[in-house]
Amino acid sequence: MGMANNWQCTAQWKARPSLVNFCLLSAGHEGPHVDVNDSWPSDLEAELADRDRRIEALVAEVDSWKASYMALAPDHDIAMMRANSRIEALTKALREIEDWSRAYPLSVFPEPDFTKAAEVLQAAGMTLGSISASNMRHVVNGVGEVASRALASAAGAEAAGARGME
Repeated sequence: MGMANNWQCTAQWKARPSLVNFCLLSAGHEGPHVDVNDSWPSDLEAELADRDRRIEALVAEVDSWKASYMALAPDHDIAMMRANSRIEALTKALREIEDWSRAYPLSVFPEPDFTKAAEVLQAAGMTLGSISASNMRHVVNGVGEVASRALASAAGAEAAGARGME
C-alpha cells in the first residue's frame, strides 16, 4: 500500500474509523486487529504519532538537503561549464601546435649538412646563425600567436561564465 497511505491513515483515523483495520493491515501490523467499533489502542496511537514525527523530521531534513544542493548546484554547474570551455580552447591550441610540429617530417625534409650550409651561406655574406634565428623567430611567433588566441578564448569563456554568475 505504500508509506503515503500509512501516513495518511494515521492522520485520518479519527475522522474515518473504518480505515483502522485497513491502516493496520497496510502497515504490516501483526497481532490482533482493532475492530472498527473498538477504541483506538493508546499505545498504538502513541507509536503511530511517534512514527509520524520521525517521518516529518526526515522529510524536513531531506527538504533541507535538497534546498542546500539547489543553492550550490548552479554555482558548481557554471564553474564546470567555465572550466570545460577553457579546457576546450586550450586543447584546441595544443592540437594546432602539435599539427604544426608534424608539418616538416624528416622523410620529406632531411637534416642538412650544417657545415656545408654554413660555408655556402658565408660565401654569400650570411651566417647560419642568422638563418637559424630567423626560422626560430618564425616558429616561436607562430606558436605564440596560437597560444595568445587560446588564452584570449579561455579568458573570454571565463568572463562569460563570470557574467552568468552575476
